[in-house]
Amino acid sequence: MQLCRLGLAAFGPFTDHLLDFESSGATLHIVYGANEAGKSSALRGLKALLYGIPARTTDNFIHTHQDMRVGGCLRSQNGDELDFVRRKGRKDTLLSVEGTPLDPMALKAFLQGVSADFFESLFGIDHGALVRGGEEILDQKGEVGQALFSAALGSQMLHQLLDELDAEADALFRPQASTRQINVAVKAYNELQREIREKSLSSSLWKTKCSEVESAASRLNVIAEEISASASELNRLQRIRRVQPKFARRSEQLLQLAALGDVVVLSDDFSKRRQQAMQKLQSAQESNRKTLINYSEIEEELKGISINEVLLDLGETIQLLHERVGEHRKAMQDRPGLKVRSSQLLSDAETQLQEIRPTLQLDDVEQLRPVYAGRQRIAELGAGRQSLAAALKQVEKERFETQAALQECREQRRQLAKPGSADALRSALDAARKEGDLEAISAAGRNELEVLEQQGAAELARLTLWKGSLQDVVVLPLPTRESINRFEKSYEQLERQLQRLTEKQEELAQTDGEEALEKVEHNSYSLILMDLKMPKMDGYEATRRLREKDIEIPIAALSAKVLNGDERCQVTDLF
Repeated sequence: MQLCRLGLAAFGPFTDHLLDFESSGATLHIVYGANEAGKSSALRGLKALLYGIPARTTDNFIHTHQDMRVGGCLRSQNGDELDFVRRKGRKDTLLSVEGTPLDPMALKAFLQGVSADFFESLFGIDHGALVRGGEEILDQKGEVGQALFSAALGSQMLHQLLDELDAEADALFRPQASTRQINVAVKAYNELQREIREKSLSSSLWKTKCSEVESAASRLNVIAEEISASASELNRLQRIRRVQPKFARRSEQLLQLAALGDVVVLSDDFSKRRQQAMQKLQSAQESNRKTLINYSEIEEELKGISINEVLLDLGETIQLLHERVGEHRKAMQDRPGLKVRSSQLLSDAETQLQEIRPTLQLDDVEQLRPVYAGRQRIAELGAGRQSLAAALKQVEKERFETQAALQECREQRRQLAKPGSADALRSALDAARKEGDLEAISAAGRNELEVLEQQGAAELARLTLWKGSLQDVVVLPLPTRESINRFEKSYEQLERQLQRLTEKQEELAQTDGEEALEKVEHNSYSLILMDLKMPKMDGYEATRRLREKDIEIPIAALSAKVLNGDERCQVTDLF
């Protein structure tokens, strides 16, 4: 950036003063003058032009705040120029030459990020800054390099910075101090080292402690075994205590059963069947009572009725006459009107006959019937001619349409491929004839279908969660292939598990109770199938010993015979 002009229109001691730096064409300009000539004011005016006039400026001793103005022209490296004016204020202080506000971003493009403090430290060394720099050089006491560096920075005192660093280092560490941060950390480290040394054990002491731990573990195992044995004995005693009331109640029930003697054993649903039978009996008794009442009423009515045998013999005739009574009554009602109409028709006929043939009597009119019949036939034929002509035209039209359709069918037939052989059809017919009576086969198929439908309905009735009919199953959506595969895998796993259980059952069936106890102690099972009748040790004793050892694996009792009362009680208590 290059400063082309600096216009001090109203700033400090200047009024309408212009410094032109491009008229001579030189690249280096020196502004000089006597003391108090305004060199420092011109420097402050340049800074005010670029960064704004300070709110508490000391350059308003001639011009008021609202009249202060500084103008100038800047040129960038690519040749762009900005000619503007700076006024004192809080808003829109950057103006064009015409006095209109300018966007501050237009000036930032020329400054290229140089701040006001950075500009002052590099280019704004005024008289006051030189005085402070000289005093700092004198205060450095012979340290020429530091003094020059501090003087170059103006008001940034290096000696003060070093004092601050020394004070910060003293706050962190001092050789004889106890509260400094590093001293506290070193003290804590030494204490931790001492604590580690105090808590470290020698090898002989470590072996002694290990032997003591092993001895304590052995004693603990012995105590645990004693606790386990005591718990087993406690469980056995508790089971005995729980069973004693049941044995006492069983003895009482056996005595009651013996006192009853031989009794008929009723089925489980006897109570329900008895209730249904009682309900049916009550309904039948109520129906019988109503029937007897109706029968008595009918008998009373029959006693009061007298029967005429003659009328009973003429029942059909009476019924026929009764049916024709309505027709007779209607004829009697229509008879006067019919007589009047007949007289009127005879009178009209005589009048018309006198007009046609005066010499002919009404009684001789029958001889005119053939002529009249011919005329009527001629009139009918004349009236039918038009309809026949229209029908003929329609038939001709249909004939032409039929011929056109026939011609089109012939064309289509010529375009069709040659018909194949009917041997396959004949073979199929022969095979169907060989099958026998197709109607009988179809009837058998329908019967089989009915049987299958009944079986399907029965299967659906056994499904507890299904409430629909067999027809509802047909419209159900099919499961996806993934669901079918998943269920097939589950069924295969269940089949394999069932196979393993069956093998274990067969294996256990070949062993006695002692072998079963040994296998349970050395293997892991999810279910134990216990045969009640085994050699050496039966299933009751084996189960009792497993329960005494607190083995909580589910045990299912197996037996090839029906259990009696005592055996059922034992199974209930043990399994």
